[in-house]
Amino acid sequence: GAEWFDQNKGKLFNGALLIIAAVVGWQLISKSQSHSRVASESALFDIQTVGVTNLSEVAAAYDKVGMEQAGKPVAERALILSGKTWLEVSDYDKAQAAFDNYLAEFENGHWVAEAKLGQAICKEAKGDTSGAISTYQSLTNSNDKVIQSRATALLEAAQTMLEPLIRHLHADNPGH
Repeated sequence: GAEWFDQNKGKLFNGALLIIAAVVGWQLISKSQSHSRVASESALFDIQTVGVTNLSEVAAAYDKVGMEQAGKPVAERALILSGKTWLEVSDYDKAQAAFDNYLAEFENGHWVAEAKLGQAICKEAKGDTSGAISTYQSLTNSNDKVIQSRATALLEAAQTMLEPLIRHLHADNPGH
């Protein structure tokens, strides 16, 4: 054993140095990624804590974070929050754009059903009731029970609003 150690101590020493260098390098990379994640998350957190009460400004700030942090998990949250906030201020064009961006960037994201529901609400608000109803119908089969119940309620409301219109159209055109 001692002879083998004497013959291979240089290789063992170099191997140990290589392992130490790899561990230190891995720790530096992990630390760098952690700092990057913290910076990304703080951009979203800053929006929620700065005390801005104008929801349009908040939604625009979420949009900005979504674009600046593209591809990062924080961008997914920023885009869905942007769409929901634009809905709150009834800016359906900007809400639609935020939901569209979300679905384009995060087709398998955590909030796909919410984004689709938001799109349907925007469609209905902008007069595309049949498009909204189609989306609501597809979401009534969602695995998410909250989305399923919200979609069902919105579907029923949209259909209730259409029924008088359909009866009126049939009254004006008895042959149809």
